[in-house]
Amino acid sequence: MEAQNNAAANTGEPERSDPKASSRSPGGGKKSRATWLLVGTALLLSTLAGAYRLRSFDTFWHVAAGRHILDAGAVPSTDPFSFTFRGAHWSDHSPLFQVFLAVVDGLGGPTGLSLLQLAAAAVLSAIALLASARAGASLAAASVLALIPPFSFRAVLSPRPH
Repeated sequence: MEAQNNAAANTGEPERSDPKASSRSPGGGKKSRATWLLVGTALLLSTLAGAYRLRSFDTFWHVAAGRHILDAGAVPSTDPFSFTFRGAHWSDHSPLFQVFLAVVDGLGGPTGLSLLQLAAAAVLSAIALLASARAGASLAAASVLALIPPFSFRAVLSPRPH
């Protein structure tokens, strides 16, 4: 085929392309609709692993801390929220993420925070899918393996720093 294309380039004839090449994956094997349906279903199911009610009260505390940082323009050094220890020294370990959560909450409220959970599950699934495929697993096997991380890490998918 390559010799034909080189000959065509030298003679001025139009290049011929392999009509089957467009339906093949980069690995060279042709993927069936069933395989792509399996990939899509696995990604959808793993994304839905993040679709649950916000359960962590810490999430809303972090949103409040992020709002406080945005309003004050600085990370507080004393605890602004405590009733019993008001004014006590406070070391904030995740101010940037708290600001991020406050912005997400400001734009989308609790729905925005839930969408953040869905995105985290989708990213975990995509990483697992790509890593499995890169390691040599078939696309079907990689799709099934992509279901594992979002369900395994479901307890920590809540939008809060870990």
